[in-house]
Amino acid sequence: MDTGSKPLKPIQKMFTAFLAITTCDLLKRLVIFCSYVDQQILYQETESDFHQ
Repeated sequence: MDTGSKPLKPIQKMFTAFLAITTCDLLKRLVIFCSYVDQQILYQETESDFHQ
């Protein structure tokens, strides 16, 4: 398969764009989720410190 010489078909272009957008969206969600989890862990740690 030699895709380097031939230009991409419109469907392939659309698929590539869709893939890129989906990947970006997933990465954003992952970052938000990770920061949320970090906050929850920090909150629980400070709570336990406070009660001691």
